[in-house]
Amino acid sequence: MRQIVVSVEIVLLVLALLALGIVHFSKITPAGRAEIQLEAGLEQLYYLQATHFRRHGSYFALEDETYRDYLQWLDLYRWEARVESEGFRVVVHADLDADGESGSWGIDSSAPTVRRIVQD
Repeated sequence: MRQIVVSVEIVLLVLALLALGIVHFSKITPAGRAEIQLEAGLEQLYYLQATHFRRHGSYFALEDETYRDYLQWLDLYRWEARVESEGFRVVVHADLDADGESGSWGIDSSAPTVRRIVQD
């Protein structure tokens, strides 16, 4: 009987430690959430550009009023864009963790993969 009680206690301790680990390691910081949103916006921009290129044979300027409703999130950041007939490149600079140092993220016409250029 004592062996069963000890086994149950061990199982309960393991479950409690697992629960604590899940709670602790599954938290997303505000800076992490902002980075996810920034990367999702850049991926959305890639797909908007790719769709526009398939339909019209050219990429659109980010200032184009047709797409500004989809790109309002860009107004929150400092950004640079180069849009040419053969491709585009966008780099966004942001201080997501408010430490005074900006990081940089970029995307271009080659793939929908966001690249972190400078760590924030």
